[in-house]
Amino acid sequence: MAPIQTSVDEFIRSGRLSNGAIFLQHEDEAESHAHSESQPRRIMGNAVRVALLFTKSFVRSFYHPESIVGYDANWISLANFIVEFEEIRGEDEEAEGLDSNADSPGGDILLLGVQDCSPDKIKYEQDLQKQQQPPKAHSQASAIQILGGLLYTIFTQGEAFSALPDRSAISPEPSVDGIDSSSSMSSRSAKSSRVSETTLFSQLLERNTFPLSICRFMSDMIDTSSRGNAGKSFESFNEIIEALDQMISQPNIFLHDSYSPYGVPPSPMFGHNLCGRKEEVATLIEVANKMEKLASNSNNCDRDSSKSKLGAVFISGPAGSGKSRLVQPLIDYASSQSAGWIFTKAKFKRGRSYASSGIVSVMFDEVVSHVVKMKEGGKPDQVAYFERVTRSILTTIGKDELHGLVPFLPSLRMLFSDIDWEQHENTQMHTGWQLIYSVTKIIESVIDKGQLIVICCDDLQWAEKSSLQLVGEVLINLGNSKGIGCHCFFVGLYRSDEVDDDHPLSIPLSLLQLSHGVNFTEIMLSSLSHTDVAEMLMVELKLPRRFVDELANVVRKKTSGHALYVVELLHSLFNESFIAYNTRKYRYCWDIDRVDFIRTGDNVAEFISNNLSSLTLESQFVLKVLSCFGIQTDISLLEVLEQFQKGMIASLKDFFDKGILDQAGPILIFTHDLIQQAVYEGMSLDMRRSLHLQIGEYLGEMVTMEVISSAKSTESGMGQSQQAFYTGNLRTSSLITLACDQINSVGFDSVGDENQRMIFSKWNLIAGQEMANESNFTAALYYLTNGISFLANDSWERDRQLCLSLYNSAVIAAFALGQCDTVFQFADVLIEHEQVVEETIGVQEIVLRTLLQKEKHKESISKGLHILRQLNVKVSAPSRDEIADLMASTNAIASQYSTNDIFNLCKKISDDTGDGVLRIICGISAPLLVTGSPLYPLLLCQSVKYSLQHGLPPASARIFAMYGMLKILKESDYEAGKRWADFSRAVINYYEDSKNAKSNDIIVALGILSSFIDIWFAPLRDIAPKLMSLSKEAYKVGSIDVYYVYMSEGWACSLYGGENLSIVSTSSFQNVHLMARHNPFAAKWAVINSVMLMELTGKKQDCFSVLGDSISSLDDLEADAKSSCNYHLLKSINEINLMRKYWRGDYIAAEEHFRKNSLIPLPAGQSCTAALHVFFSCLVFFQLYRDLGGDDRLEEGRKMLKKMERWSRVSPHVFESKWRLLNAEYLVSINESAAAAESYIQSINTSRDRGNIHELGLSYELLGRYYSDHGSSAHCIHCLKQAHKFYTQWGATAVAERLVGLGLDIESSLDTDLHVGNESKCAHR
Repeated sequence: MAPIQTSVDEFIRSGRLSNGAIFLQHEDEAESHAHSESQPRRIMGNAVRVALLFTKSFVRSFYHPESIVGYDANWISLANFIVEFEEIRGEDEEAEGLDSNADSPGGDILLLGVQDCSPDKIKYEQDLQKQQQPPKAHSQASAIQILGGLLYTIFTQGEAFSALPDRSAISPEPSVDGIDSSSSMSSRSAKSSRVSETTLFSQLLERNTFPLSICRFMSDMIDTSSRGNAGKSFESFNEIIEALDQMISQPNIFLHDSYSPYGVPPSPMFGHNLCGRKEEVATLIEVANKMEKLASNSNNCDRDSSKSKLGAVFISGPAGSGKSRLVQPLIDYASSQSAGWIFTKAKFKRGRSYASSGIVSVMFDEVVSHVVKMKEGGKPDQVAYFERVTRSILTTIGKDELHGLVPFLPSLRMLFSDIDWEQHENTQMHTGWQLIYSVTKIIESVIDKGQLIVICCDDLQWAEKSSLQLVGEVLINLGNSKGIGCHCFFVGLYRSDEVDDDHPLSIPLSLLQLSHGVNFTEIMLSSLSHTDVAEMLMVELKLPRRFVDELANVVRKKTSGHALYVVELLHSLFNESFIAYNTRKYRYCWDIDRVDFIRTGDNVAEFISNNLSSLTLESQFVLKVLSCFGIQTDISLLEVLEQFQKGMIASLKDFFDKGILDQAGPILIFTHDLIQQAVYEGMSLDMRRSLHLQIGEYLGEMVTMEVISSAKSTESGMGQSQQAFYTGNLRTSSLITLACDQINSVGFDSVGDENQRMIFSKWNLIAGQEMANESNFTAALYYLTNGISFLANDSWERDRQLCLSLYNSAVIAAFALGQCDTVFQFADVLIEHEQVVEETIGVQEIVLRTLLQKEKHKESISKGLHILRQLNVKVSAPSRDEIADLMASTNAIASQYSTNDIFNLCKKISDDTGDGVLRIICGISAPLLVTGSPLYPLLLCQSVKYSLQHGLPPASARIFAMYGMLKILKESDYEAGKRWADFSRAVINYYEDSKNAKSNDIIVALGILSSFIDIWFAPLRDIAPKLMSLSKEAYKVGSIDVYYVYMSEGWACSLYGGENLSIVSTSSFQNVHLMARHNPFAAKWAVINSVMLMELTGKKQDCFSVLGDSISSLDDLEADAKSSCNYHLLKSINEINLMRKYWRGDYIAAEEHFRKNSLIPLPAGQSCTAALHVFFSCLVFFQLYRDLGGDDRLEEGRKMLKKMERWSRVSPHVFESKWRLLNAEYLVSINESAAAAESYIQSINTSRDRGNIHELGLSYELLGRYYSDHGSSAHCIHCLKQAHKFYTQWGATAVAERLVGLGLDIESSLDTDLHVGNESKCAHR
């Protein structure tokens, strides 16, 4: 459709403004609301668009040297400007010409532009000379007046501007030939200035045709006299263009009236429109929009892991920079989507870090609550979704494990209403990593196709470390879960000035940035600029920039652009009438000098404090009481406090009106935490303590003595207050926890009465156990620690049971949080005061596990042996003969039992003390093993006998597995090892059947069976997935130490079992930094295996930095292992070094590592490398014998060959190919060439049959070297070429490249294909 052109004058007079909608080229017709607006509004919008394009054309002409507009603007008229447009019609309609005399055409219009088509300047000068008139050059100010008159004609749809009605006596000047007299603006302006006080603004307003903004706009351009000006004259064309642009982009603010012109507008809401944060909001919405699209195309996420990443946006800035407000558009955006977003939010509290776990609990519970609402909805699709979710949760977590989750996610009770929850009320609560696993799986189950879960955490700087870890690890898990991450969007907010490199938040921040499954975005909020403040004033006061520019400058100067300070100052100026609505000018006005003179504080907190001082004393005290509870308070709590302080409820309305408080459901909220901070810190320290104590005692005394006396130990539960209160997001607050919060804020040193202190200790015990029952161990430890601090000096004599309960519960809570030093601190006190050792077994076991995590092996052994002696278990270092006799007698006793007998013995546990003994022995078994202590076999034998005599608890499965391992490693009795493995599995089967779940003892037992027994009978690549699966089981039950041990061992089995090394590299070792944080013990093995991986692949990677600055090489790690007496690790390091040197061809160095390894008093290092150590050592000795001689080397190699031959008979599938290759090397060493070649071929065939690609490459390499030594270069090249191919397929790039470095043309092709059979014949010849 061809564009239409006509003059602006004809366009306006044709009625085009009244019919249809007009659009500019940059506008989206589909997104415009023009068709839904009333006709008067649409007309004004159309007129503004025409006015904008005309003004731009006028301005271009004014500054153009060849244009007559700047030469004599009086000459110009609308008829001299051409508008170009297109009619927006259907495909079958044709554009028609425009006839100003015809009826006004309808339909929408797309404006393309306006051009000046005036006669050129030369012709105009000639016309002036004929009439003997000089040209009338104009300033910009007079040109603006002329432009105003022309725009007047546009807004009135063709009415030429003339003097106001009461100025009509002054007739317009006669027309100049060729010039329209209606546009002679200078003379009209002069006349209008001499009339009465009636102004153009008032006359336009009285017509009741134009909105206030247009009346003011035209008046400020045309009527510039002191009496006629309705606001502020335009000083430039740019101001006019900006004003018109704003009317188009934000018509509800800058164009249309939102209230009656004759009424008073609503109070401005400074800070609510996010002025100055457009870019940040756009970034946030952009990420949200991207996540929504990914979620809606989840099939692509399943196929492409790069599209399955979790979205994480962190918003940082100083206090009061508007972080929380910035998230509101996201909430609005989420609620407007039809995709069914799940939005959950948490806000942490200053000075209440112990409440973090409860806050996170509520946040994640809202996700479960969403599913419950689907169930209650009743629609078929909702019911189907509910059934899918519950089925998935039961499959991944299990019904029994759900009982341990209910305290953290109480909505599970409603989700699974058919489960008898009371039957399992004493089930152990999920903690730490167990909780991380379970929450991850529940969120994965909740996610449906096309759905997006949005998690928002505010004030992360105040969250406690374990809660930050929980949130961070869940996010990383979701991001790494295929097809799940793209359905998850996290927004975190924190104060940048309170978070440094040592802050607990810095760790999850860095981990999320490093995670391959997370798209990380950071938004940093700076202070507001002058432009930002001006925009805020423009939007709220509905005024153009020229009105607010000076005020914005003053406000910006006084506040330094601090967002909250700007908002508070503006509200203060408004409340105190410095900014007031002027009914004569119909706009907000102010005296800029008065505003500039106002004294403000040095910072926002001081300014807020000064403002609050104007409240009545009673109101100030109510705010002080509220501030003692933090930023948020349950409104029902005020009803309780009404008896403490009258007027609590009545004061709320005034606080709401003044913007001090806000209400969200049942929660009262200080509108900003800096306001709460100003109120709280405005009290003296003594006043704060006094008020806290009064409130705490008042609330505590309301708790009945029945509740106080019902305090129980952690194992048996606890009493709870009857009423629950919502204090922010902490769902579980009760009167007793609220009372303790107040009392603990005072501190024990401020309470001199020891009887009162004992009461406060009891209250904290109840509160701590209440939190522990909800798996909130952070809060539990907070209350328990405070309870201990309040104990009187003679507390153990006053109330022994209270002290035991406090310390025992504190040890459990500290261990759940991984706070090792706190475990030792409280455990030492409890053990010192509890004389009956059997009563301390639980605490002692926790101490031993903690010592293992800290790698304090000697201390762990010493402590464990001391406990065993207290339990009447005699322990003394045995001789070798004594160990042999002990094992023989143990075997004799065990020979009387069958596997069925073992299963039945599990039903006959007769002695709890026996279970305690086994738990302590299991607790020190790992330190005994890694240090090579002779006590290891001694205690195992005693444990086996004790178990068979007193019944078999779950720990017996570990004992039997370890004894089977001992039989293999110490006596090489593989059949006996398998028998003890069967005994262990009988115990495992009994407890798995009876409890339908794997406990930590069972998981550890299964891991020992896989790592130390099964590896002798099954290939490593079959063992690897079993260990990885067990690591996940350990994660489920919260045993993070076991999780990383089996993850590390699983990776090692993949590495040495022939798995493709590129897969091992990308999928396994990328999380070593996490392992180093949570289990350095396991991380060290992962690091040495990473070194081996780098050796094979040739990749350059810093493997040691995760272990800290003190360890940067294997030598450093070896020194560290020596200092901690970790002989197990020492042996592993030497085994790895031997293999590394072999692959480099440095056989002398490899032999040296073998010698060093032989001096370490342990049978093996890593279980998966024990056989490989023998294999590569044998290769080294045979090679050195051939190169350098030495009968001792040949003999050493022969011994290892015999050992490999025996293993081959035990498990041909695992060891036959290795034995045949070693046998070939031996035969070459003793010059039996023909037999050697045959053995090489057998090794190759066996490796191919077993699918051992790594062994196939080595067999071909050694056969190629054999041919090279025997002068068969063609066969040598063929074999080395095959070796290169299989090494490359394995992923051992560095090994493959080493073959190229030998100078042999392994890439060349032979004339004939040489097969294994041919090689065999050649060898015989």
